[in-house]
Amino acid sequence: MHELTRTRLGTRLFVRLARHQRLIALFVTNVRGPRRPLALAGAPLEHVWPVASLGGNVRLGIAAVSYDGVLRCAVHCDADALPVAPVARALGEELTRIAALT
Repeated sequence: MHELTRTRLGTRLFVRLARHQRLIALFVTNVRGPRRPLALAGAPLEHVWPVASLGGNVRLGIAAVSYDGVLRCAVHCDADALPVAPVARALGEELTRIAALT
């Protein structure tokens, strides 16, 4: 992939392919963060939220990150392509069910 995007023509070709691909509709990513709190110059890092960008014609992304014993999730979607509320609601319901198991 790196070789393809080294030239201007290759980059344009890659962008065109990404915008027209039909194999990937969504992605899910998880980043395991530190289990203990962090600080920078004495200021505590209180919250960490996941952010993931949608690329090409991928319409939905779900990102998760854990930090200091807390798991946070975010739903990123192309609002012109699909309604995010049902996806976010379903994710919330499933996370509630998982939390009830512990």
